[in-house]
Amino acid sequence: MARLTADPLNFPSDEVKLRFDHLIQNQTKIIHACRDLQKRLSYRESITDEREKELLDESDTAFEKYLVGVIEAKFQNDTFICESAGRIDGKGDFSWTIDAIDGSINFLRKLPLYAISLGLSYRNNPVAGIIFLPDLGDTYTAVIGEGAYKNQQLIHVSEVSSIDRALLISSFPSYRNADMRDTVSQISAFVSKGRSIRRTGSIIVDMCWLAEGRIDGLWEKDVSEFDLTATSVLISEAGGKITKMNGEEILSYPTDLVISNKIIHSQIVEILHKTRTEHNLN
Repeated sequence: MARLTADPLNFPSDEVKLRFDHLIQNQTKIIHACRDLQKRLSYRESITDEREKELLDESDTAFEKYLVGVIEAKFQNDTFICESAGRIDGKGDFSWTIDAIDGSINFLRKLPLYAISLGLSYRNNPVAGIIFLPDLGDTYTAVIGEGAYKNQQLIHVSEVSSIDRALLISSFPSYRNADMRDTVSQISAFVSKGRSIRRTGSIIVDMCWLAEGRIDGLWEKDVSEFDLTATSVLISEAGGKITKMNGEEILSYPTDLVISNKIIHSQIVEILHKTRTEHNLN
């Protein structure tokens, strides 16, 4: 498993460009396929937890397979690391870590806050990422050493320097049976310290917005490599910072994390540490 902060190898940037160009050329088809799937699987009525999970699994599996097919049609030697299909080994040095639909509940309920995330690694080191936000009409791209872009325009994290002026996005458990004590205590601490808190339902949307300076920081639990391979490059190239909640380097998944504009990072980590200490949660 690659370290997000590993020293980047020399990599063939021309090969990265070929892959990105292929995806951009197929972007319209990708988005149409995504919307067709949404029309087929979306729901408005009450359904059981079991049925909802079936729809979530079906949407992720079907669209993941579609994305692999789009890439594999031109780059047969690439490896694919997928949430549903697992690892599909190729013979080359490039691998794709695919989060086909991040924000799946939003997707199924036709809320616009979901993302298609494709992280590209070279010899197991993340070197590039491309993220589509279909309903918002936005495409984010980043390559190590070349900056972060939204719709081909250079982006950068915010310059907010104080937590009391910061707009934050909070961690919140996906399931009702999660331990809420930790979450409630953290949110309470940041409500009293920060300017305001938001919640989108897609951590990849969150990170895209942080990369372009719309928000200033976020914290989250149980984050996977599928969430971070593409976005770690985007955040890094936009000038942001990613660590665990205790400020340490991320070495394995799933992980808790703090992501920020770098300036307020230590302030977020300090509040989380104080909250854990006060509530005996560490």
